[in-house]
Amino acid sequence: MTLPNVNVAIQDGGLGGVSAQESNVVVVIGLSSEGTDFEVSPTYTRKQTLVDDKGYGQGVEAAAFYIDAGIPTIFVKITEDSPGSCGGVTHAGTGASTLDLSGVEPFDDGEWIVEWLESGTIGTDTPRFHYSRDGGISFSSTLRMGTPGTYEVPGTNVTFTFSVGTVVKGDTYSFAATGPTWTGTDLTACFDALKARPQLSWRLIHVVGTMSAADAGTVDTAVQSWPTDPVFRYVGARVVCDARGFDGDTEADWMAALITDFGTFSSVDGRVAVGAGPTRIASAISGYRILRCASWHAVKKFMLRTIHTDISELVPITGLTDITGFTTVYHDEQVLQGLDEARFITIRSVPGRTGYFITNPNTMAIEGSDFSLMQYGFVGDVGAATYRDFFLTALNQPVRVDNDGHILEKDAQALEAGANAAVRSALVSPGHVSPSTMTQKFAGSIPGPTSVARDDNILSTKTLTVNGFIIPLGYTKFINVTFGFRNPVIAIAA
Repeated sequence: MTLPNVNVAIQDGGLGGVSAQESNVVVVIGLSSEGTDFEVSPTYTRKQTLVDDKGYGQGVEAAAFYIDAGIPTIFVKITEDSPGSCGGVTHAGTGASTLDLSGVEPFDDGEWIVEWLESGTIGTDTPRFHYSRDGGISFSSTLRMGTPGTYEVPGTNVTFTFSVGTVVKGDTYSFAATGPTWTGTDLTACFDALKARPQLSWRLIHVVGTMSAADAGTVDTAVQSWPTDPVFRYVGARVVCDARGFDGDTEADWMAALITDFGTFSSVDGRVAVGAGPTRIASAISGYRILRCASWHAVKKFMLRTIHTDISELVPITGLTDITGFTTVYHDEQVLQGLDEARFITIRSVPGRTGYFITNPNTMAIEGSDFSLMQYGFVGDVGAATYRDFFLTALNQPVRVDNDGHILEKDAQALEAGANAAVRSALVSPGHVSPSTMTQKFAGSIPGPTSVARDDNILSTKTLTVNGFIIPLGYTKFINVTFGFRNPVIAIAA
């Protein structure tokens, strides 16, 4: 016999034709130099504890970025598939010493510059130098090179090895570092580990690292099962992913490649969103302005605002300011458009306003979906969880029936009133949905979003049918203003 249960089907298309379910916790899935693969961490609120447990890497950087903003963070380490590597060294200057990076496997991406602050001879002298990890935006403190000519940079897995020879003040040695990567086949194991922890609560998951459409499909498949038996997790089954960076392409070619790759991908109920566009973010661990996807800014805004907030409101992204001589936002949707229409989360400037802004909180839902904007997904998930939580209290409870086996009107109204009260507490009172939700009227029911069917033969089917429909908030994406001059005398005469 099938176990008694409350099954909630989330309907999509209604727009186009339990307060305890809200969470301020984000989950980060990413790479780290320490820790156990696929292990769901405790909730971190201190960066140092995170670093002590997980070491360094792009995933740790993301978690620290959120912790620094006051967002409690759960970390899941994904398996490293390929180690990091360093590109060729470019030497500008006249010194004879060369920089060897053989065997170096950096924990993270970086644009490295080593600059000599005084001249000397490696192997004999201890000349001073400093280094940059962000292409020269900022440098380390002044350091001295030991006589072996070797220096290990803390927390990076990068070691400088200079050959015996002269170095000259002002000479620079530049190279690009690429951090390790994961493979999409390991994503499922990460999501299975989270699925196995139903007692934990979070609002959103951020998968850190370059994501293809195929990888996004793996993620979508993983979370689509969460709102169903046996997990019944509605809140927390939404994911933001990172699109790849330019990788040497022109901006236009990069956009075209992304649009082609994700053109046929869609996420049911908009459970997967993808951010696109490199930006410079101040590392919460080292302070360097590292290149990171626009999705990092979006996740931070999603977590710091209420679940009904449209994060494209014209409030500038904090920490994202122009740097003289350096690019900060590598794709401005205002300047070169196309990714927003292709459903990516991007960053834009706004003429007449200072700063940068999220263009739209897009999801990868199909065109016309009710869940094309992330806030509709957040609110809908809380609504579904609220209904399930309330009707679990009614499961297996007796109801009175009439001569046809249908629920008595008084008992139906009592259930409707209880469910409506739960919706009011979870959604209406916090302002997540329109107040008119509570005044809508279903045939045969009291005012409110809930309608209990009066024609179920409960004696024969043991089943009660309930409809619950909330009225969401609207968001003004376009405002048309007519402006001109008016002569009041002419107006009066008319």
